[in-house]
Amino acid sequence: MSSITHLLKYLLSPTYRQQGRVEECHRRITQAIEDYVDALPQCHGWILLASRADKEDGFYCDVTIRTRDFLSWARQNADEHVIQNFQAEVVRKALPVWLSRASFDERTVSLLPPGAFREIAEDIDDWVTQGRARVFCSQCQAVPTEIDVTKENYHGAGNAYSWWTDVWTCENGHVLRKKDQHMRLILRRNRL
Repeated sequence: MSSITHLLKYLLSPTYRQQGRVEECHRRITQAIEDYVDALPQCHGWILLASRADKEDGFYCDVTIRTRDFLSWARQNADEHVIQNFQAEVVRKALPVWLSRASFDERTVSLLPPGAFREIAEDIDDWVTQGRARVFCSQCQAVPTEIDVTKENYHGAGNAYSWWTDVWTCENGHVLRKKDQHMRLILRRNRL
C-alpha cells in the first residue's frame, strides 16, 4: 500500500518530487564523500599545500600548514561556497572529515589529497602573509623568517582591467613564488 501512496504523491506533487531529488542528491554526495575519505591515506601533523612540483602554479618553494589550522579553515569553509561541480563539492566537504581523523604527529608531513589544491589555491597567499603557513626556501635550505610579497609589471586598461605579477622573495632575495594575476571590474549598473 505504501508504494501506491508513494507513486500517487510522486505523480501529483511537485514538492514531493523535489524533496525526493534533494534526498537522492544528498545521499549521493554523502556516499561519494565516504568513498573519497576511505581511499585517502592517514593524515598527520603537517600538510604540504604546494611544492616545487607545482611550478605551473608559480611555486618555487614548499608550503606547509599545521593540520589543526587547516582543519579549522576546512570546517568553516566546507559549506560556505556554492559549488556547481560535484567532484569539487565532494573534495571540499571531505577535507574536514579527513583532517579530523589525523594523527596530529608533528614530525610527519602529509600530501594534499587529489583535487584539493584547486579548492585551496586562492587561500594559500593569505595563509602565508598571515603567518599560518610555513614556507621552505629550497635555495637557502631553511624556513625564511620574513617573506616579501611584491607586485611587479603592474598594468591597467582604464579602471576596468588590470594585471600584474605577484612575487614572493625570502630575505636572501630568492624567488619563492611568481604568479600572474589579473582583475576585471564590471562597471555597469544592475538593471531591474
